[in-house]
Parts: sequence; structure tokens; C-alpha cells
Amino acid sequence: MKLTLHIGLHKTGTTFLQRQFIRQSEQLAQQGWLFPQTGFTDHSSQAAKSEATPGHQGIVNAALAGNARLRKKLLQEIESARCENVLISCENLSFPFLLPEQRAMRMEKIRSFFSNFKNIEIIAVLRRPDSYLESLYRERVVSLETRESRTAMHFAESVSSCVLNFSEMLDPWRELSSNSLRLFSYEALRDQSDYLSAFAGELGIVLNTSQESHKKIYSSPGRQSIELVRLANALGGSDALHRATLSPFLQAAAHYENTTPNLSVLSPLFRESLLDIVQASSQGFLAQFGLNWDFNAMRAQIDAEKSTWSPMDNINTKLVETYASFGQTAHDLRKSKGLAQAVRRVILKPGIRDPLLRVYGALPDRGKQLARSFYSRWGR
Repeated sequence: MKLTLHIGLHKTGTTFLQRQFIRQSEQLAQQGWLFPQTGFTDHSSQAAKSEATPGHQGIVNAALAGNARLRKKLLQEIESARCENVLISCENLSFPFLLPEQRAMRMEKIRSFFSNFKNIEIIAVLRRPDSYLESLYRERVVSLETRESRTAMHFAESVSSCVLNFSEMLDPWRELSSNSLRLFSYEALRDQSDYLSAFAGELGIVLNTSQESHKKIYSSPGRQSIELVRLANALGGSDALHRATLSPFLQAAAHYENTTPNLSVLSPLFRESLLDIVQASSQGFLAQFGLNWDFNAMRAQIDAEKSTWSPMDNINTKLVETYASFGQTAHDLRKSKGLAQAVRRVILKPGIRDPLLRVYGALPDRGKQLARSFYSRWGR
């Protein structure tokens, strides 16, 4: 039996692929692949974006915590499925923000958790360095968990030594898999006619490519929206109010920003410096495992953008008004829910509830209808 671990990286269509794999698990099984239900985590009800998922985060958590119960459940599912291949996908397995010694400790736990598997292959999809770092920043700004408040430059300067040192990040996986590490370019897969087919095809899998499978899960918001949300993060406020405001704002902003150029939050010169860092530290390692980035072509593209790029000096008033409007709506809803809870506490008091029930029983049908409407609005 072969275990394939898809470790991301972040911002390479991982959520899209995971959603398709879970929806087409029967089709995968027919081709000898198990995409386990065990440990698959659904964050769609907790995140600002619909269909959000970190994939098999439950398995990662179990491995790091030494959760023998979940490990046993996973092995039982694998045994029952009788598939030749097991595919586990979680972008957080790349541990991008950890220092080498921190990553090494986690890798030991991962190795122990999967010790039953003697044939392990690692799959990682990498985005071009400057685009990866910026997309990662935008995602963390709108994440309800991280609520990033640093500027893009501050963030990039703080984390680039970790998240862009691909050789240091991926070498432990090379060691765990005995050199069975396969790397792919996100841009190369994306530019094919269908991303799902391109990725699955690399694994020898054929999946349904209906219109639904071409649907994009979500895109990173534009830089003005990002800056507005970043400022809101810096101001603080309750998580509940932020959650209620953020999701509808991002949906509305996406329609507005489709009509405006989505320029980078990072200057062309800084993006070029990121390419220099990655080329010096990781080019040889990446090429060894199948990823041959054309750094000169990347620099040429950045150079062509220099004439149109400019730093952001303001935020469009419409975006500010939209955010404020959704914020006020969320605030009003929270107040009305608080009032509803207070009314419910009063209504349910025995000394008040019983007389109200007697009054309700004596009402005509129209009166009972109005009473039920009131209770539905304020008493639940």
C-alpha cells in the first residue's frame, strides 16, 4: 500500500482540490484511491469564506498530539476500504512559519504516526515566490483566526526567511519519503485547461471535470480591501462582530474590485529581491525534484509591471462605506439578538409563563397567530 501526502503549499488551490476529492471519493475508490473521511475538517461554518477547509487537519492534530484513538480509526478506515493508495491532503503539513528545530520536532511525530506505511510519496505544489508570499499575506489578513494587522512589507520582512526557504522546508519531507518527493509548479498546472484534471493526472487519477469542478472556491481580495481589513484588524474589536462584518464585505468587495486593476501590495523592486533570495537558497534543490522555475522570465514580468505599478495612497470611499454599512448591520443584529434573549428569559419565568399561556389559550385565531409571530421574533 502506498501513502501519498499532499502537503500544499498554501495558496495553490489546495482547498479546491480537497473539496473535489471529498465529493468524488467514490470515483477515487473505483480507481484504487482512498481519500479518508477520518480527520477531514470542515471550516465552512467558522471561516469568512464559504467551503473553507484545511483538509485532513484532524489527522495532523492527532499526529502532533499522539492521538492513538484517531490513528486507530484511520487505520481501520484504510483497512476497510482495501484501496492500493491512500491520499491525505493538508497544506499545514508544510509548517511554513516554523524554525528548523521546531519543524524537526513535528516531523518526528509525523514519522511516528505514519510508521505503518513503508511506501510514502510526498506531493507539493509551489507558487512563484513573490506571488506566494503576497497571497499568503492577503489570506492571513482576512483569516478570522490570524487577523493579521502588520503591513505587507512588515509581514514580508518578518516571515520571508521561513516561508521562502523551500529547501529547508521540504528537505525533512524528502528524508521521510526516502527521496520520493515530487514538486509541481502551481502556475503550470493552473494554465492547463482544468486544474483538477492536471493535478489528478499527475497521480494517475481521472476525475469528473463537470462545470462544478471548474468552479473557483475563492480568490484573494484586492489590495484596497486587504488594507481596509488590515486597519480594522489593528483596531481590534470582538471576533463575533468581525466575523459578521467580514464575510458579506468580502463578497461585495469582490464584485466592485473586478472593475479595478489588482496591483501588488509589494513594490517591483522588493519582489525582485524575493526572487534573488529563493534562487540562491533553493533553485538547485527544487530542480532536483522536478520544479524548474524560470527566474529570468519572472523578472521580465516584474520589470514589465514597473511602469504601471504605484504604491497605494488611499482606499476607495465606496469600499469604506460598504465595510461601515455591513459593520453597522452586524452591530444592530447583535443588539436585537441580545434583546431577544432578554425577552426570552422573562417569558420563561414560571410566574410569567403560566399566565401568558392562559391568555394565549383564550385568544382568537388571529390573536394566536400574532402571538406566535412575536415569540418567533423575540422569544427564541
